[in-house]
Amino acid sequence: MVSVGGWGGCSFCSGLFASNVHRQHFAKTTVALFKQYGIDGIDLDWEYPAIEGYPGHAYAAADKNNFTELVKALRQEMGNEYLLTFAAGGFVKYLEQSIDWDAVMPLVDFVNLMTYDLVGGYAIVTGHHTPLYDYRPWQESTAKCVNWLLDKKVAANKLIIGAAMYARVWEQVPANGNGLYQAGIFKRGVAYADFSNYFSDTSGFTYYWDKKAMAPYRYNASQQLFATFDDTRSIRAKTKFIRSKKLGGIMFWELGQDLKRDGLVDEMYKRLR
Repeated sequence: MVSVGGWGGCSFCSGLFASNVHRQHFAKTTVALFKQYGIDGIDLDWEYPAIEGYPGHAYAAADKNNFTELVKALRQEMGNEYLLTFAAGGFVKYLEQSIDWDAVMPLVDFVNLMTYDLVGGYAIVTGHHTPLYDYRPWQESTAKCVNWLLDKKVAANKLIIGAAMYARVWEQVPANGNGLYQAGIFKRGVAYADFSNYFSDTSGFTYYWDKKAMAPYRYNASQQLFATFDDTRSIRAKTKFIRSKKLGGIMFWELGQDLKRDGLVDEMYKRLR
């Protein structure tokens, strides 16, 4: 499959897809691309229709309907021969304001729920960025996202949850709660492949498991660093959740950050097969 958009790659989406002419042209040229290169389908990664996404990118209330019309144009041109999917924000504001779920979901094969970065780099308070469950009123979580969609009668087998192959690290984080839900400044991301170095036994980080969120985190008291991430333990919890809810599966961002052997993809495969 190919994709269009991305966090920083959809500056044109709001304006371009507001035009029926452009939507129809996009659909025709997309299918032509499929045929030329033997491609199986497309994933729409518009971040985000009708709400603010990447700073400075245009968005408008009309985006919600224009996204629906884009999906209709693609499905009409593609027939049932190709896959049509989209990447969705895993947070409530997106769920409520960006997509006409009743209109869109019958036309797509599945939706990739980006249930990571739920506490992003702009946050000034730490938290789990890819938790399975929430237990505070303002928290986002995988379960909150999935249950919202199931309540909207979206087919469970069309829901693909997301996992993260990286940690998010905050600095200047006080020790209360071992750094969880404390003020801080976003510092950096760390690829899962680099965890053994960054979080080594001599790094000063201590591992913790939040049983309510079913999510791991680490705190370095001497350097006041807090880290939130997925690991094999949280992947096991997420795959168990997939089975219990009869969901379509799991996806991740991004493959290049995983270990080449015995990484998170291996854990996903083992638990779901």
